[in-house]
Amino acid sequence: MDLETLGTFLIIKGSHQTMFGKVILIGFMLLVAVASAEIKTVDVGPFVVEFDTTGLADVGEDLTVDLELPVQLEDHNEYGVKIKGEDYRIFVTCYDYGGPTDVSKIRLMDDIESWALLNGKVDWTQIYSIGGRPGVFGNHTYTYGPKKMVAHNYVASYSPDGVGDKGSIIAEFDSTYPEDVTTSFLENIKIKRGG
Repeated sequence: MDLETLGTFLIIKGSHQTMFGKVILIGFMLLVAVASAEIKTVDVGPFVVEFDTTGLADVGEDLTVDLELPVQLEDHNEYGVKIKGEDYRIFVTCYDYGGPTDVSKIRLMDDIESWALLNGKVDWTQIYSIGGRPGVFGNHTYTYGPKKMVAHNYVASYSPDGVGDKGSIIAEFDSTYPEDVTTSFLENIKIKRGG
């Protein structure tokens, strides 16, 4: 018996049964919800990035995960991963400073604005919880092409290892998924230094 048939059976039986039957029904519904979540874990340079693909797949897309080539700079290294479907994508970029650096809200916003303001603007909507830690979230509106078409995406940043205004990692996100899908992705992401 498949899950859909079993679920229908339990709903019918649960509606005519005692409290015990209803508890069984609620337990089954929770099991189906947990089973539908798909957690992906990807090694991105020295980091392990764990994310839930449920919301991304809910927009009807098959997902691919592509690693970006690492970039070594004077004061930090950059590691990226692109999670993409047919119509939407999220870039996750991890900046490894190897030691304490400023991870204040102002720094996080300034880093994104350094590239985002070249062809647009960012409306910072809120301080946001990313992976259970404080971060920043905004709507990036920009123009592109010869006809100056207007588009937007969502940008966010946080420090996975930050304590106060100091940390050694900054993670940035650039998403074309709808806002609710993007925020769900951000709430559930986990980034940590690999073992």
